Amino acid sequence: MKKLMVTLLAAVAGLSYAAAVDAQQAPDEETLKVMSFNIRQSGVPEDGANGWNYRKVPCVAMIRDQKPDLIGMQEVLAEQSDYLTERLTEYGKVGLGRDDGKREGEQMSVFYRLDRFELADSGHFWLSETPDEVSRGWDGACNRMCTWIGLKERQSGKTVYLFNTHLDHMGPVARKEGALLLVAKIKAIAGRNMAFLTGDFNANPDDPVLVPLFKKFGSARDKAPVTDRHGTFNGWGNAPSNIILDYIFYQKASPVEFQTITKGYGCPFISDHYPIIATFKW
Repeated sequence: MKKLMVTLLAAVAGLSYAAAVDAQQAPDEETLKVMSFNIRQSGVPEDGANGWNYRKVPCVAMIRDQKPDLIGMQEVLAEQSDYLTERLTEYGKVGLGRDDGKREGEQMSVFYRLDRFELADSGHFWLSETPDEVSRGWDGACNRMCTWIGLKERQSGKTVYLFNTHLDHMGPVARKEGALLLVAKIKAIAGRNMAFLTGDFNANPDDPVLVPLFKKFGSARDKAPVTDRHGTFNGWGNAPSNIILDYIFYQKASPVEFQTITKGYGCPFISDHYPIIATFKW
């Protein structure tokens, strides 16, 4: 009898421990974690030891560790998209090349947790005077675009949108007009629903280019009670530590924490930009 009681107690303890581990590892359904990550395109010779082949495993490890619900990535070339999609099987993905609307050029790839969300709608537009077709806008040095998804949470039926973009690095008019177009498009597509805008905006917080975005949306870095002021562009360790180019904007949501992820996950830098992640009340 004594031996049976010991066995039962051990079994109960084992189940309790397993449940605690599962609870610790499982994503929290009471919150929503949104990540923005400029992964740095592959195939850049001068990157040397910082090339994609050295960073791709750490990139996947970082995502698996952080467990974001939604991810907006920038500078994703087709080979990088293929690699990430094959390995991050717990996520759905939408994205296409900005230079042909297929596989050529950088993607504004968006990822979403398949176990939590159902894809209800998606689309793309270019930051230009002709947003519905592959095009280059104003004084931009490159074709720039935005990819978006509309999701329905499986459990609650709530709707949430994610928009992901990368403003031009050279053209001030392209950045200004691109920001204004983003405001207009998000209003037209997402309406009053919960929505997030992630991206590399190639502008520091005090840049007038960002005024329409700060006016229309909240900034997770600025509004979250727990936050940091760490720079997001590291230049492989050669940039000043206060350059902020990456943002998570939101509407109809309440941020609780914002973090710049500086951990290398096995290499010095997983990109020349640090990923950023914000947690919101769901």
